[in-house]
Amino acid sequence: MLKNIKFCFLLFPLFTTVGVFGQVVDSHYKNNQPKENSPFSALGLGNINPSYFSVSSAMGGLTAGYQDLSSLNFENPAASTALRVTAYEVGLYVKNNTLTDGKGNSFNSRSGNLGYLALGFPTYNSLNEILDRTERKFRWSMGFALTPYSSVGYNISTQTNHPATDTAQVISYEIGSGGTYRLIWNNSVEYKNLSLGVNVGYIFGNMSYDKQLTFSNFNGAYSNIFNQDYSLTGFTYSLGAQYDIQIGASTKAKPTQKHLILGVYGTPSTSFLTSSNTSLRILSSQTPTDTINNITGQAGKGRLPASLTAGFIYEYTGRYRFGAQYSKTSWSDYYNDAKPGSLNDASQMTVGGEYVANAASYKGKKTRYRLGFNIGTDPRSFAGSQLNSFGITTGVGLPLVVREGLLGMINVGLEYSRLSAGNSLIQENVFKLNVGFTLNDGSWFMKKRYQ
Repeated sequence: MLKNIKFCFLLFPLFTTVGVFGQVVDSHYKNNQPKENSPFSALGLGNINPSYFSVSSAMGGLTAGYQDLSSLNFENPAASTALRVTAYEVGLYVKNNTLTDGKGNSFNSRSGNLGYLALGFPTYNSLNEILDRTERKFRWSMGFALTPYSSVGYNISTQTNHPATDTAQVISYEIGSGGTYRLIWNNSVEYKNLSLGVNVGYIFGNMSYDKQLTFSNFNGAYSNIFNQDYSLTGFTYSLGAQYDIQIGASTKAKPTQKHLILGVYGTPSTSFLTSSNTSLRILSSQTPTDTINNITGQAGKGRLPASLTAGFIYEYTGRYRFGAQYSKTSWSDYYNDAKPGSLNDASQMTVGGEYVANAASYKGKKTRYRLGFNIGTDPRSFAGSQLNSFGITTGVGLPLVVREGLLGMINVGLEYSRLSAGNSLIQENVFKLNVGFTLNDGSWFMKKRYQ
């Protein structure tokens, strides 16, 4: 039975990856309508999605110092060394976007999707150490994940008076859709209290932008239709470290339960390649459509920014943890030949924690309550002012016993986030429900023993 479950662990991410990739490639041809309406995603690469999983998301996005025996954290590549069992995680989400302009006008859109797929495991079995009465000094863990990296989705229409006449109007329609995904291979090692890790990532995806200008009450005017879609591919990598400071005396009979975990990780600036198709068409009621510009397969390149995150977590094992972190990303170094535009450096401050109820329970009834918030700046600007971001999160972790030796956790989180510009009344408010499933298996790499 367990062999079948392991086999499914390996195949399910592969089939899902193929399915998601197929949806990205065919989205432009099957249905170019966006799944959500987020006008700010028209800038840069769109909305940059965090790569952390459901546990961290409920703590405001706390990742620098976070590590756990049975759940994954690939944001800091070094965190996986804390794993003592195999962990397979799936995340889903649904969200509601509300746009307001400060004049009583608002627009709602709802969407949902697969959030992430991840598999992580130590390359050894901890039970072997107990049975052999040995203590491993060097630990190595490995993992794989598929996460969304950026998303584009907006549907905007505007209507203005034509400067040449009072009766004519210019109507503009803009639609954007698509996004990019990141496939991650994680490796991390631990020696004594120091952990080091590296993530190697591959980014891929398609984005599409359509714009149409039409004129009303203006005889003889032509309508303009501009279409652009481009694909993006590139490799990334990130490095991370964590140092576990044990607080208080420690013996084999009574190990230290209080820890201060310091964490830091960063991503250097990396390049990517693009291939874009663009066309400009002219049409009117008197003449058929005329394509005056059509370029296919135009090669380009771009650069992703460097980033650095540092923080800490204070933990009483099995009872509570809390911490903070600060991150900064040099988006001013970003450029993209396929879609030129300038961005600003961004930063974020995060504070969060977790409390474990029924900590003394031996029946798996250890419910986890989480809370966090973050505040910072977004790399994009609107009407000449850089966007500000704010978020508050909460969540709960519910233990799940599948069978003996096969445990799990259901993580449910609720997130509120806001994007706004200082000199504009336009705001984007998002309520997001995250649901994550973690399944643990302690039988991997178990030595066969005969009596």
